[in-house]
Amino acid sequence: MAKSRLIIRETADGKRFRRLVRQLRKEPLVKEGYPVDNSETNTQHEDSQVTNLLIAAVHEFGRMDGTIPQRSHIRSYFDQNVKKIERFAKRKAGQVLDGTLSLNQALGQIGLLMLALHKKKILSSIPPPLKPATIAAKGSDKSLIDTGQMLNSATTKVII
Repeated sequence: MAKSRLIIRETADGKRFRRLVRQLRKEPLVKEGYPVDNSETNTQHEDSQVTNLLIAAVHEFGRMDGTIPQRSHIRSYFDQNVKKIERFAKRKAGQVLDGTLSLNQALGQIGLLMLALHKKKILSSIPPPLKPATIAAKGSDKSLIDTGQMLNSATTKVII
């Protein structure tokens, strides 16, 4: 069986590739969702002691007492779009390898795609439908949208 070897020449491309390999060994990440730190996007929800992160989690999994049903907006958007995200990430990886994007820029663009898909899912009025009393109280039949604070607190962050 023949073995293959990768030879990196001391060219500008070779140096760029070595730098990329060093960055990748640090396990760069792109995170999308709700911050857990005390950043300004994880603020308390209006007229409440509850953070937007907690509200997002309650909607994602539902309340244990059954008063709020599960309306998955995080797991479901990702599961429904994983192939799209993978294809986009592969294109961005190619751009990093050919030097037209930095790793940081590529991960940032992947994060922005994920954020857009997540927000689109939230705006899609995830079932089950709201109860008539809830619709009357908030004046809308859109699930997960009342003040827009939870929607607007979702964010993305690149960690290299």
